[in-house]
Amino acid sequence: MKPWPLLLLLIAGTPAWSAPAAPAFPLSTGNGAVRLTIDSRRTIPTYGETAAPTGRQWLVLGANWENRIDPKFAAERTLPTAYQNDDLAKHLYVVIDGGALGTLAGALDDGAGHHSRTGIFLGQPGARLSGDLVFDIPAGPFASADLRYYDDTAGHFAVALAGSAPAGKPVAGPVRNQVGEFGLYAIADPAPDAKAPPGFRAISLELRGRSIWTTPGDAPQYDASRPRGAQTQQVKLLDWPDTRKSLLLLADGEYAYAPQGGTLPDSARFLPDCSTGGTLVFFVPAAAKSLELTCTMTGTNAGEATPDAAALHFTVAGTPPSLAPARLPLQIKDEMFQVGIAARRTAECAGEKAPDGQSFIVLDVIAENTGAGPEYFQPHSQLALVDPEGGVVEVDELTARDVHRPEDIVFVPAGARRRFELVFRCPNGATAPKLRFRGGSFEQDYALPLHP
Repeated sequence: MKPWPLLLLLIAGTPAWSAPAAPAFPLSTGNGAVRLTIDSRRTIPTYGETAAPTGRQWLVLGANWENRIDPKFAAERTLPTAYQNDDLAKHLYVVIDGGALGTLAGALDDGAGHHSRTGIFLGQPGARLSGDLVFDIPAGPFASADLRYYDDTAGHFAVALAGSAPAGKPVAGPVRNQVGEFGLYAIADPAPDAKAPPGFRAISLELRGRSIWTTPGDAPQYDASRPRGAQTQQVKLLDWPDTRKSLLLLADGEYAYAPQGGTLPDSARFLPDCSTGGTLVFFVPAAAKSLELTCTMTGTNAGEATPDAAALHFTVAGTPPSLAPARLPLQIKDEMFQVGIAARRTAECAGEKAPDGQSFIVLDVIAENTGAGPEYFQPHSQLALVDPEGGVVEVDELTARDVHRPEDIVFVPAGARRRFELVFRCPNGATAPKLRFRGGSFEQDYALPLHP
């Protein structure tokens, strides 16, 4: 049971610029090694035979690259006179309306002799190369678009492609940890465009962030204004894999809900100089009094020492309660968890009545992580009932409609607890079923503390 990793791309330095309003095309920008000229800009739903993903569109830029390295300067600093970037997608981005990140698409062919460019090689000063740059951006009109290029060796640059990015301000946060600064830029409770299931309400959050993780490194070597061998603190681009698995909305301090939709990518990337992100849609109990967004960002080694990133917390509604110690009647201890369980029998659950001769047994479960690190509880595979004849009764699909339903895998930080309900469909009878618990290294049956 290991936490999801946080990986960090070590490719960007510390930029400082304010992109100007876009003049008429062509637009030119560059650094000490390469000049980029944008001749055109258009948005289309399909590039050749490749349609943009659902809810997205292609932003196509007609681009020309030129090697502008000064051979004398390169010789003085023993630098190459060729310029090469084999993976533009890790260096070149578009920021839409100051908050949505557009990423470079893969190799595409429009069927009319044009290709999207994914890398460049300019073998000598004066060499030129042209081709389309095709970005995946949100569908619909936009007020501003900024092109940003990150290069530690030659220097960073940016240019406004349209309009001027609006100044955004978080409504909750910003909150920092060792690698990033994050904030909620919009909260919609209830979300107007999302239909929640019965008993739930839909919440929409817009999460944005920027990288603040720095390491020392060489200043851009092709920058003639800096002495040779100058050092600088470089801010790295930040990758957050499995983003959605790391985000939970806590209702009333202990019931956890994963995102059900939104525009935030599942593996989000964050820039060092502006906050970008997207929306998240959650379904939470309609009667929930407090809501708190938790963001778990556990660090790993990604080529050089990477700090562990502390979890982030944002109060969305109400005040999270101080939880009293759990006192459910059945207590089970395994290697990672202290599990408390209460049970009740009911003829109706989640709007459904039990068939004649049957009833629903609902388990109220609290899983408390007693270990030193984050752990994962798997309700559907770790808990079951055993009927009087020895048959195993697994979790009923009706659980998915219960307002206190669990996720398939419940993430529990060290020292924290999560609460949820599981529904089982059982025949009525004088003898109550038993509870079967499957722990990390043992399996055991227990008398079920069943209340009518």
